[in-house]
Amino acid sequence: MIGITAAEMAAVLDRLDERAELAPQLTRDALIELAATAPMIEADPLYGRACALMGRVALATGDYALAVEPLTAAWQAFTAAGDEVAAARA
Repeated sequence: MIGITAAEMAAVLDRLDERAELAPQLTRDALIELAATAPMIEADPLYGRACALMGRVALATGDYALAVEPLTAAWQAFTAAGDEVAAARA
């Protein structure tokens, strides 16, 4: 991750998870901003947690298209980084 540790990301996701039911739109916006500023490249389990949370938020807000886009971009960055490592090792 860029500029944020896995522990910090986990803490942010915990806080957002606590607030998701009370403020799904704010949680959605925060997750999109988080995905844009701190791509989850090195933390696959955290990516899964963020996806699950975004899925819950999408159900609450009805915003399915925007819910998937930022996390899909993060996943693509994660797999691209893995491809680069594999190519460097070959």
